[in-house]
Amino acid sequence: MSTVGPDVRTGTSATPTIDPATVDGPVHDEHATSEVLMTRMTGGELWVARDGVGLDRADLAQILEVTPAAIAGWEQSKTPVPHRVTETIRDIEATTEDAIARLVAELRAMPDPQVAIFWRPDAVPPSRADAARYGFRWWRQVVYCARKQVPETRVGSQGEIAAIEIENLDIEQAGHRENWRENRA
Repeated sequence: MSTVGPDVRTGTSATPTIDPATVDGPVHDEHATSEVLMTRMTGGELWVARDGVGLDRADLAQILEVTPAAIAGWEQSKTPVPHRVTETIRDIEATTEDAIARLVAELRAMPDPQVAIFWRPDAVPPSRADAARYGFRWWRQVVYCARKQVPETRVGSQGEIAAIEIENLDIEQAGHRENWRENRA
């Protein structure tokens, strides 16, 4: 805890002090030219950010290598949120925004945009390694945000997407057959 101002016991001006129990190491801001102390997240800010990127407490706990109870303690303001958590959340938010932008670009390049969601780690293709790292809830959040930008996108399990592709082929082939019949007549 920082303290500045007159010391009520001595009447002298106190110098800023930092309680080492509330700081877990120096914090660097990659956009600044010098080292700065980053503002600690509140429990509410952590909760909103975690929900915003589609992580549950267990997912974030695994990423941070802490227990879900630690996350709950921070979110409920029982203990201060460590600075490293703020940095990690910023990284996850940046990764999420990047993943959404990449998925939107992929979907816009497709004639019939579609995307699969996953339920098992072995079902995640190598091109979606970030989904394996951050979890399936995170991936569903990415898909949800991308679909808002490309609303015609079909979303389903890998089996459902395969069925949609077969259905589209059947419709396309039926159209070709109909055109062939009309041209023969």
